[in-house]
Amino acid sequence: MCGVPKKLGAAIASSRELPLYACNADDFKGLGNIVEVIAV
Repeated sequence: MCGVPKKLGAAIASSRELPLYACNADDFKGLGNIVEVIAV
């Protein structure tokens, strides 16, 4: 899978000040200061 959908989801969550729920939270390492990533 291309990384664009993941980045788009992170951008939307950040702009709406919502947490990002992800099955593979490791894909979003380094975004801790931009968006809260919650592993499910």
